[in-house]
Amino acid sequence: KDSSLSIYTDGSGIEGEIGSAALCPLTQQTRSVHMVLDTASTVYAAELQGISLALQIAQEYAGRNGARQDVAIYTDN
Repeated sequence: KDSSLSIYTDGSGIEGEIGSAALCPLTQQTRSVHMVLDTASTVYAAELQGISLALQIAQEYAGRNGARQDVAIYTDN
């Protein structure tokens, strides 16, 4: 059995706005952020922000459980 903490991410943009999200089924945690699309904020930046949100979830999980665990972050880019 895979004992890694799985976290799924996505970043997307539509109509001048972009957003990112991360979901961890094990902890039932979600994180999301919305940004206005500008020259510095691209869909690729949104994907990276999703990974950052996933790392925040993993760090909180490690802090609560006091143990190291492998983390698998799944992204579509």
